[in-house]
Amino acid sequence: MEGARYLEDGRLTIFKRSGVYYARLRLSRVKYIWRSLKTTNEQTAIQAGRRLLFQLEQRADQGLPPKSKLLSTVIEDYIRYRERDHRHGKTTAGMLRQIIRIAKWKELRPSIKPQIVGPTP
Repeated sequence: MEGARYLEDGRLTIFKRSGVYYARLRLSRVKYIWRSLKTTNEQTAIQAGRRLLFQLEQRADQGLPPKSKLLSTVIEDYIRYRERDHRHGKTTAGMLRQIIRIAKWKELRPSIKPQIVGPTP
């Protein structure tokens, strides 16, 4: 990477591609994450890169993965989990239909939040 800046003992690399700065963050000896810093200013890019590195380190300290899953992926995983439970007799067919119906409803109407039915604490 021509013109790259190596910071934080090599854990953070700031480089420019097509006029925009990017960060390459080293998670381990062989694993990296690349993120656009969405800026054309080098000093702003360095600050944003350090902030991003700090956030990833905080996630690691909390035992969280470096990247978050999309909501749609989490919903699909949960439906597969419940379908497996249904095959093993742990989830009723009605409950499985309700889970799938709510998942599709949230995809179609993401701006509407479901109403809580029943007594609230």
